[in-house]
Amino acid sequence: NSFLENIILIENLFNSLYAPFKKQQEQARAEFAKNIEKYENRVKCTSNVSSFVELIFSGQTHLSSFQTWLDKVEKQCQTQNVKIKHNSGAKVKKIERAFYK
Repeated sequence: NSFLENIILIENLFNSLYAPFKKQQEQARAEFAKNIEKYENRVKCTSNVSSFVELIFSGQTHLSSFQTWLDKVEKQCQTQNVKIKHNSGAKVKKIERAFYK
C-alpha cells in the first residue's frame, strides 16, 4: 500500500506545484488551440498486438515513416513561422524505460 500512497502523494504534489499555471494553460488553449476539444473527443488509436514486446517491435519498424512525417510537420511549421523549441525526433523507448510508468 505504501507504493500507491506514494504515487498519490506525488500526484498531489505535482497538482499543487502546477495549480498556479492552470489559468495560463487554459488561456493558451483558448488562444492557440481553439479546436482541441474536437480532437480530444475523437476515437483514440488502438493496437491489436498480442504482447508488449510486439508493440515495441512494431513501433521500431515504423520509425523511419514516423520521422518522415515529423520532418514534414517541422518544415510546415518553418514555412508558417512557428518556432519549435526542440525536436527530439522519432524514437522508441528502450524496453527498460518502457516500464517506468
